[in-house]
Amino acid sequence: QMFREEEGMDDERLVTTKFFKSDDHIGFKALADIFVDSPSYNAHSTAMDTLWGALPLATVPEEKMAARVGASLLIALNCSST
Repeated sequence: QMFREEEGMDDERLVTTKFFKSDDHIGFKALADIFVDSPSYNAHSTAMDTLWGALPLATVPEEKMAARVGASLLIALNCSST
């Protein structure tokens, strides 16, 4: 919410969800345009589900291993811009 306010985004443009069953969770990704990874602790298996569903993943790797998972997945899939 803070990011949305700082960037002046409309409330309808950024959607966050609560916990869902795995099948529902993956299905919701089909409704999105992009998955924005959290910076300090990346999505891990959620990021892989996102990529499996052909949804673009935006991530910024940081110093700790947990903050580099998204970038590592993109590099492994030869989808990295770094």
